[in-house]
Amino acid sequence: MRWGSGEMSQRILIIDDDELVRSGLAANLEGDGFKVSTAENGENGLAILGRETFDLVICDLLLGDLDGIEVLHRIKQQWPMVAVVMITGHATIRNALDALRGGASDYIAKPADPDEVAHRVRTVLDTEHLRRALDAERASADARQRETRDALGRAERMSSLGILAGGTADDLSNILLPIVEHASALQAMLGAEHPGQGIAESIAEASRRAAAVLEDLKAIGTSIEYAKEGVNLNALVEEYLKSDECARLKAAFPGIRFETRFGDSLPAVTGSTHALSRSVGHLLTFICESMKGGGTLKIETHAQRLERAVGRYGVAAPGNYVALTIADHAPALSEEDLERLFEPFYNRTVMGRQLSSGLGMTLVHRVVTDHGGLIDLNAPAEGGNLYQVFLPAERSAEDSVVSSPDYSGRECVLLVDDSDAQREAASEMLRDLGYRVLTAANGREAVRLFEAVLRQPDQQIDLALIDLILGDDFDGVDVFKRMAELNPGQPAVLASGFADMFRISEGRKIGIRQVIAKPYSVETLGAALRSALNR
Repeated sequence: MRWGSGEMSQRILIIDDDELVRSGLAANLEGDGFKVSTAENGENGLAILGRETFDLVICDLLLGDLDGIEVLHRIKQQWPMVAVVMITGHATIRNALDALRGGASDYIAKPADPDEVAHRVRTVLDTEHLRRALDAERASADARQRETRDALGRAERMSSLGILAGGTADDLSNILLPIVEHASALQAMLGAEHPGQGIAESIAEASRRAAAVLEDLKAIGTSIEYAKEGVNLNALVEEYLKSDECARLKAAFPGIRFETRFGDSLPAVTGSTHALSRSVGHLLTFICESMKGGGTLKIETHAQRLERAVGRYGVAAPGNYVALTIADHAPALSEEDLERLFEPFYNRTVMGRQLSSGLGMTLVHRVVTDHGGLIDLNAPAEGGNLYQVFLPAERSAEDSVVSSPDYSGRECVLLVDDSDAQREAASEMLRDLGYRVLTAANGREAVRLFEAVLRQPDQQIDLALIDLILGDDFDGVDVFKRMAELNPGQPAVLASGFADMFRISEGRKIGIRQVIAKPYSVETLGAALRSALNR
């Protein structure tokens, strides 16, 4: 069984051995828009629960076969997501406590007014919905935190490897220098016809290759400030695909077919054409080596807004980016490959063969990081691997990349929060959205300020944004209650970092229009304000 969903189509099961009560409750709740089923005893009710989906159960305390508390316990053991409201004609404080301790969401005494029952049922359902939303948001926040922590851990490891590589390169350069110099001197001493000239040439060539590798190692270990220019990523990729280097790559892997799809009117990327082109080449070489069985390699570009710029291999600032995505048909990379992919000289196995990534992928990571970008990599369900490189778009072009919903306003907002830091941050968000802002550091100060504004004929507070937990004996619900008494219909949004369902539910009952979880983004805040003001 799964927990149901929906607004006015929520399903309720009534378990009561009194036919008149059972049918009367069902008729009243159906009249309020709920879908209702009934059971005449506990065993039958549990059997129905095993077959069908319900959002809430109303259960009599005294049934003909099972004790109502026993039914409550079995529901909570088997279907913990289902809310239960106990109802009884023999109400006592002990019974109520037993029911609430057993997991009941509410306790109603018979006879009960039909409107009161419907109201309390709706309150329980609203509270359960909000609790699940907060739990889901908390779980999502935890997952985002883990993802960010993992990305930062990989970035720190790559930084440490880069420092090690750079230091090693300096040491090896000092060792290599006399070999390079002596090889050149030896060639000059031997003369062109000397039989040892070939050996001397081999030593000189090997020395030059070693020197090139050491230069790459130094580049890995040092953040580079590239010469800045506007780079058109579409043109850069197209130019590489037409280059002699790419022609050699295609000749080495004739079974791979390249497909491209470039985004229209992409903003430019600020960076180094040479470094980015080399990175594209290293990345495509690595991918082609992984596609020993051939197949299609899809290269795409597009513009994208990243509010949370976290990839598997880096964290960047939120903003507008130009993305290069490459999808292959190679076997999905193993977890070890994913963890160590950008390490210098990492050895991996492809179709039984050992391949070294050399420094190519490490340089890709270095270049993207130095450009303020990030790399992400995952294995889609349809197979293969999806490589994504995000590079910051030029600021002058950011506005053309994406259009955001308009949450701005010119109304006056009273912000009530006892935390100086949070009050200051929220004030800045509100002013950025265009609102006029008044602030209060506690509940009683907020009420005094509200009363003072009401006495001014030419001023008004269009909306109150109130923290649930405040520093004095007035919490957010108390503050709004007093505001509503002074100005009925006053719009308000309640903000809370704590899941106090009873106070939040009480606030909703007395007229609070929106509830948002802390910490909130400017988009979440703006959407809540406009929703509350536009009602």
